[in-house]
Amino acid sequence: MNNISTINWHIFKLSDVFYTPDTGKDLIYRELTEGKYPVIGHCKEDNGVTAWTEKLDDYKLYDHQKTISLGDRGCFVAYVQPLDFYIGTRVKALTSRNISSNIYQLQFIATCINLEQFKFCYGRNATDKVADIEIKLPAREIKPGVYEPDWNFMENYIKSLPYGDLL
Repeated sequence: MNNISTINWHIFKLSDVFYTPDTGKDLIYRELTEGKYPVIGHCKEDNGVTAWTEKLDDYKLYDHQKTISLGDRGCFVAYVQPLDFYIGTRVKALTSRNISSNIYQLQFIATCINLEQFKFCYGRNATDKVADIEIKLPAREIKPGVYEPDWNFMENYIKSLPYGDLL
């Protein structure tokens, strides 16, 4: 199942797949108390994790089964996190509209988002354009001319990869 035919795929805006992106608030990393929650920043190393913290009262903790972190300025990169997480400055949280989403589906979509990296750099940031970014995903036609992402295909494909079931 590793070879994918994209003939039945459809173009979706991120706003079709995710709710309005949340934007991270300023965090002063050196003032955080080290703990069990990852804080995702805008970097390409360590899955975007820039710090670990205790629970933060004034910040939203994102469900890793439903949310992709996206560095939208400087380095455009989407990650799926293995734990619930916080986002810092220059990071968006993309929470799935699919009520039964999981990390396998999110990993598939994050890979598709990362294929769009070539469009963004320091001179051209995504920031307020994130919801309008288009990605191509496997789709099911639910009525003539109306498509929805094929969540089962995405999940099964990731699980079919070597080590895909270890996410």
